[in-house]
This record gives sequence, structure tokens and C-alpha cells, in this order.
Amino acid sequence: MDDNTMIVENESTESANKRMEPTRKPSGFYNSRQSAELSRSEQIVQTAKLPEHSAKLTARGVGADVVSALEEKITDARELADIVAQGAGKKQRSAQTEGDAKKLMLQQVYSIQAAARVKYADSDPLALRDYGIGGRLTALNRADLEALVNGIATRLAQDTLPGIPTTAAADLRSAIATWKSANASQSATTEERSTARSRRDTMVQEINALRRKVQFAADGAYPHWEPENAAIRTAFGLPKNKPFAG
Repeated sequence: MDDNTMIVENESTESANKRMEPTRKPSGFYNSRQSAELSRSEQIVQTAKLPEHSAKLTARGVGADVVSALEEKITDARELADIVAQGAGKKQRSAQTEGDAKKLMLQQVYSIQAAARVKYADSDPLALRDYGIGGRLTALNRADLEALVNGIATRLAQDTLPGIPTTAAADLRSAIATWKSANASQSATTEERSTARSRRDTMVQEINALRRKVQFAADGAYPHWEPENAAIRTAFGLPKNKPFAG
């Protein structure tokens, strides 16, 4: 066997292996069950809207208004999924913004602490506590960190430290406000996304209920014991050879 033959065989084997590999589908912003239910509902809506079916469905208690309501709810559910998707991106951006704001605030604190050490490390070590020196700032929870930094700003407003401008206390309070605002924005984004997800889940349940109503009507309009109805029943998501049970 020559080298060219081996190369062709290897390429053929690789191609076959790739064909055998399962295709990964993106999870999106529905779980797999919801995605399948919405796709099924969309197919049934399109089938129910066909003129040859609408009269029979109406005779079974499912008129065009029911089909239209189902279609509108599917559209609404898709839009809610978009909000959830956008919320994921906004949450990530908000978290980054909050992290940046916190970093800038702590940089100001570290600069102030360095100046406080110059002034008080030898002459008045206890004064270092007023500047949060002696603890690990990054280990504090949000409330404790905010209280500590506010305390540093208050102490600094009454003090003069080497190399620290007179506006430093006001600048630090501004940094605190920016950090708090970024956190509030992140919390609002999380709440918005959670609300949209909850509404989406409720909407999918409502869609399923309406879809089953259409299917029950189709089950009666196209009985399973008549072989010529097999293709139509399939289009409505119904079993070919037995009643639809929901």
C-alpha cells in the first residue's frame, strides 16, 4: 500500500467518524422540553390555519379565534425568550461594571491607607484603625465594606494626609455611590430576567393547554379508525391508530 492510498483511507475514516459524532444543539433559553413543545405548537397552528381544516375544527368547538390566540401566545413566548437572552448579556456587563467600580474605589482606599501609615504608623498606631488598616478589605461583605469605606471618607474629611488632596474624601464618597449604583443596576437586571423567565414558563404552559384543545378537536374531526386520516393526524401531532389522550 503506497502513501497516497493510506492518506485517502485515513481521510475517509476521519470523515466517517465525523458523520458518526452527535450534533450538539445550542441549549438556547428554553429547556429541551419547552423547545420541543413550542415547535410542535407552531406546526399545529400552521396546520389548523389551512382552509381545509378550519371549518372542521370550528364544528368541533375550536374556531379561528382559538388558533389565533395560540399563535399570539407562541409569539409572546419567543419574545420573552429574547428578553431572557438579552438579560444574560446585560447581567454579565453589569457585573463587569460593578467589579470595575469596586476596583476603582478600593484603589482610592489603598492610596489613602498608605498615606495614613506614613503619618500615624509610628506616632499614633491606633489611628490606623480609622482608615481600615489591619483587616482584609476584599474579605468583607458588601454592607460591611460600604460602612468601612464611608467611615474612612468621614475620617479623611477631618484629617490631612501627606500626598492626599483635599478633595479625596468627596472623591471617595463619589466612588462609593458609583459602586452602589452599579450594584443596583445588576440587581435590577437579574430581577428583570427572572421575571421574564417566570412569565415565559407560564406562557409555555398556557400554549400547551391551547394546543391540546386544538388537538382534541382535530382528533374528533379526523378519527383514527379511518386510514385516510393518517397523514392529517400526523400533521396535528396525533397518533395514527389510537385516540389522542393529551
